Amino acid sequence: MNPVEIVLASNARYVPGLFVTAASIAQYASREAVLRFHVFDNGIADADMATLERLVSERHPQACIMRYPVTEDLFKGCPAWNGNHMTYLRLLAPHLLPTLSRIIYIDVDTLWYADIATLWKSVPQDPPCAAALDLVMGESYFVVRQWWDRNTPGHAYVNAGILVMNLDVWRQEKLPERILERIQSYDNMPAIEQTAMNMILAGRIAILPQHWNALTHYAESLDPPTVLHYAGDAPWLRQRYYEVITDPVVLWHRYHATLRLPKGTYPHGVFITPWQYRWKRIAFLILSWEPVRCLALRYVTWRKNGRMIRAFSSILRRIPANAQVSRLT
Repeated sequence: MNPVEIVLASNARYVPGLFVTAASIAQYASREAVLRFHVFDNGIADADMATLERLVSERHPQACIMRYPVTEDLFKGCPAWNGNHMTYLRLLAPHLLPTLSRIIYIDVDTLWYADIATLWKSVPQDPPCAAALDLVMGESYFVVRQWWDRNTPGHAYVNAGILVMNLDVWRQEKLPERILERIQSYDNMPAIEQTAMNMILAGRIAILPQHWNALTHYAESLDPPTVLHYAGDAPWLRQRYYEVITDPVVLWHRYHATLRLPKGTYPHGVFITPWQYRWKRIAFLILSWEPVRCLALRYVTWRKNGRMIRAFSSILRRIPANAQVSRLT
């Protein structure tokens, strides 16, 4: 089998996600596969790159890492997404990797419980790209869907966080340049680069089974094989202690703990303290109990105003009615 060409892009802030994404890919990939990680480095420290190489080599016998210094400053003229321009770095792949015909681009806010070699072999090579549908629920994404249905009706909308890319087609059709031009031609385009890609490739994207990109806001199952994608909900960047910790976030922290990184690896820290863990699990258990949910929803209906009610309502929206927590207790 040809090597599986994997592209990851990260800066210093996303190094915890980079570690978990790369390590879990390596751990769950078949032993016969050859994994080649192409890391687009937007400010990763040399020590962190050394740690990344160690984590990957410990988990897979045929894995190597190649480093490509890049800068998001190339896209400063484009609208920012979540306060930065990291999302645009995938557009550099056709030019930074001129000898490759196909890659799998992966956001570094993912956790893999699936064999990436299976994905590599199962996707047809003819389409420009393959991706799973974007099924995120939430107010900001309803705006995206409304905008999409108004401007490009009748076509599927995919999430670009895990993207099997035919680089030959991307180079021949100058898709990176066309995506940037499309962004400039629309005011207030939501989800920016992802939406522009969907518009240009409408009807030509191969749709992946949803377990290859299970967005954690919407994931119906955590059973493998699955790839959890923490889109807009990076577990190591959570700062608000009152938020309920969900099963996917617990899984991320539990996997991160298996990396056994020394204290001080991250200057800001990403670990959940025992106090936080107990408080958040207790809150999750209480709020997942149906009578409590009914009472809470009635109270929210009765008192629609007030900061506490808005905060409590946001917590309720994070908990599915059929929440299962026994597997993590």
